[in-house]
This record gives sequence, structure tokens and C-alpha cells, in this order.
Amino acid sequence: MEELSLIISQPDNGVFLQKIGWNEEQITSTVENIISQYTGLAYTEEQMKEAKKDRAILNAMKTDISNRRIQVKKALMAPYEVFEAEVKEVVAKIDEPIAMIDKQLAAYDEKLKEDKKSELVEYFKENVGELENVLTFDMIFNQKWLNKSVSIKQCKEDILNAITKTATDTKLIDEMASEKYREYAKDYYFRNGLNVTSAMNEVARMKEVDIKKEEEKRLKAEREEAEKLRAAKEEAERLLRAGNGNNNDVDSINNKDEKTPIQEDSAQGTTYPVDSNENKSCNDKDTHGCNDIVNDKIYKSSFTITGTKAQILSVKEFMVSNGIHFGKVDK
Repeated sequence: MEELSLIISQPDNGVFLQKIGWNEEQITSTVENIISQYTGLAYTEEQMKEAKKDRAILNAMKTDISNRRIQVKKALMAPYEVFEAEVKEVVAKIDEPIAMIDKQLAAYDEKLKEDKKSELVEYFKENVGELENVLTFDMIFNQKWLNKSVSIKQCKEDILNAITKTATDTKLIDEMASEKYREYAKDYYFRNGLNVTSAMNEVARMKEVDIKKEEEKRLKAEREEAEKLRAAKEEAERLLRAGNGNNNDVDSINNKDEKTPIQEDSAQGTTYPVDSNENKSCNDKDTHGCNDIVNDKIYKSSFTITGTKAQILSVKEFMVSNGIHFGKVDK
């Protein structure tokens, strides 16, 4: 490509204006004289109009000098502004091939990265071993591997290290996590950045959650069982009250022998009358050795209860604790 450089031909083959000449000494001397006239000057009240005139003269002088400066600047900038616009137009044209080249270079660099990544993916597949169903290349991929400054050798070493670490981590999970949480821990490990510490912390959290659930379940079961026992006891009391108040079933045993008490046969679980002279009421002190002993009447009531084993045992416990004799119903 031919070497190209910008050459200034005007003014005078690139020799620019070195200095702008003006009557600097005359104006400077005049201004200094004027300043000396006003140094230490104090206007009286009668001289205020004169002071305003003096201020107007000085402002006019200042404005005239500043306006001339601006005119010179514009005159000097005019050719520069034309020059600047012309140069920018040319530079814009140069940008077109630069953009085209940049696009091709970027595409080439991207292809190099894709080729490098493909090589690393193949290397990963060759070495992943038993982890091929759970570990993917994307899980261990590091974007810096595609930089030109990182050699392919270094990338492959990093891949082997990542595979080895993953194998060690999964073995650690197998050893530390109980069977109930093992698969969950591994799944969490592979879904959350291959961090074994994080996975084990999650297992600990899940254990706490399960323990809390089991405790709540146990307490609920205890409350339900207690409620069943309470209901069974209330039902037994209600049935006993209802049985004691039924006159149709009362005195069946008294008709046979009013003074014979009821005794439970613990072996057979049946109820039958037993003769006893000790509890008979009598009027003969010499014969029975008693003084008008009067027995409470014994009533018999038969009924069937339906409930859980715990409820039925609760009814039995209630009757035993209240001294109520019971047995099997005669068929």
C-alpha cells in the first residue's frame, strides 16, 4: 500500500502564522495612563455624573479591544474550519474498508475460538469416564480457555483437574450422605456449580425439615389418639348411664336371687351369681352375726360397643377402675 500523508501547501508550504502583529505597546501605554488617572480617585456627590461618563468611556474601550480580538479569531478559524470539514470527509471514507476488515478479523477470531472449544469438548468426552451421564462440558467450561493467551495444554490440564475433583466430590457425597438424601445431594451438586460444601449444607437443611415434619406428625398422632380415648371414655360413660336407667333390663338377676351378688369369672369372662352369707341382710343376729346389713341392688345391662382397639380397651379400663363387673354376653 502506498504511503500516504497529509501535506499543507498553504500558507507558505505549511509554515503557519507564528504571531499576530498589533499595536500592543500603544494600547498598553494608553491604558496604563488612564489607570493612573483613576488610582486613588474619589468622586464627590456632585461628581457622580462625571463618574458615569468615565465608566462609559472605559467600557467602550474594553468592548472595542475585545471585538477586534474576536474578529481576528474568526478570520483565522475560517480556513481551519473548511480544512477540518474536508479532512473529516476523507477520514470517513477510510473508515469503510477498516470496518470491513474488522468484521472479517472478528469472524476469524470467532472461528479460532470455536475450533479450540470443539477440540476441548472432544478431549472432555475422551476423559470424562464414569461421569459421562451426569457431568457435561458446560458445567466445567471456563470462558478464559478461549483466550489466545491460554494454551491448549493448560486448558486440557484444567479439564482433567475438574473431572478428578468431580469424581472425588461425588464419592464424598456417597460416604457422607445417608441413602435417603444421597441422590438428592448429587442432583443438587450438579445443578448448583459443583460445590460439594453447598450440597452437604443442603442435605443438613433437608434433614432438619424432615425431622420437624416427623415431630409434627408424631404430635398430631398423639393428639388424635388422646382425642379418640377421651371420646371412647365419654361414650362408655354414656352407655353405662343409659344401661343403669333402663328398667326393662334391671332386676333380672334380683328376680332370681336379690341377695346374691354378681361375680366375674376372670378365666371365662362370664358373669354368674355366687351365694354369700356374708352380705345377706338378716334380722337374726344369732344366726348370721350381723345387724340389719342391707346390700346395694345389683343390676345387669347388656350392650355391644363398636370402636378401635384403643377405644375398647379404654372402656374396659374405665369399668375396671370404677369396680364394674363385666363378662361376655350370653348367646
